[in-house]
Amino acid sequence: TKGMTVQQASSKLRGKEGTNVTLGITRDNASVTPITITRQKIHQLSVYEKMLPGKIGYVDITVFGRDTGSELDTALDRLQQEGARAVVLDLRDNGGGYLEAAVAVSSKFIPSGPIVSVESRASNITTLEADNTAIPPVPLAVLVNGYTASASEITSGAIQDSGVGTIVGTKTFGKGVVQTIYPMPDGSAIKITTARYLTPRNRDINHLGITPDVVVAENKHPEFGTPAKDDQLTQAVQLLDQKLAKLSDQDTPSQ
Repeated sequence: TKGMTVQQASSKLRGKEGTNVTLGITRDNASVTPITITRQKIHQLSVYEKMLPGKIGYVDITVFGRDTGSELDTALDRLQQEGARAVVLDLRDNGGGYLEAAVAVSSKFIPSGPIVSVESRASNITTLEADNTAIPPVPLAVLVNGYTASASEITSGAIQDSGVGTIVGTKTFGKGVVQTIYPMPDGSAIKITTARYLTPRNRDINHLGITPDVVVAENKHPEFGTPAKDDQLTQAVQLLDQKLAKLSDQDTPSQ
C-alpha cells in the first residue's frame, strides 16, 4: 500500500458481502502467511469504553444511534466485570441522534421517573420515563462542551435534574427542538419546528444549553480520554475520587 491513498487502499478491499479478499503482509522486511478475510458490512460503533486508573470506568458516546443503548449495556457490563467503582460518561462533541437512544442511555443511570418531555406546537406534552434498566448506582460524572447537542443535551439535562451525576465541562450547544421535514409537490421539502424538548424539571434548553455543575475550560489540543492531556477529564476524575472517598468514610464503622 506504499504510495496509495486511503481511498485507493480501501477500494482494493471493498467488494460484495460474503466474498473473500486475501491480504499479503510484510512485517519487519519479511513476508508472513497471507491472511484471507470475508467481506461484511461494517457497523460503526458509537460507544467506546476503557478503565482509567483507580478503577474509574470511562465511556465515550460519539452519537446517539439506533444501537447505542445496547452498545452501552455491553460497555457497562465489561466495566462492571472489571470492578469499576465510578463512571465518566463523555458526551463532548456528540451532536445527538435518536430520541429513543437518549432515553435508553439516560435510563442506565436514572432508575425511574421522567427523562424528557416533548411539547408539541399545540402544547400537548408527552413525557418519556426511564425504562427500568439502570445499573447499580455509582458516582457518575458527565463531560460536555459547546458541541454537545440535541439528544446529548437531553441525557445531560436528565442526569443533572435527577441528581444521579455531576455535569462537568462547558455550556452545551442548546438545540432542544424537534424538526419535521414535509415533502412539497414540486419535489422540494420544507423543515418546520414541530415540538420542543423539556428536561425533567421543565427546563427549555433551546438556545440556552445545559450549564455544567462544575465549569472547566477545555485545554489547548486536548486528547479526549487521556487524563494527562485532558483537563476536563482530569477534573471529572478528581471529583469522582472525592465522592468515592466520602462513600468509603461513610462505610467505615465508627470506633
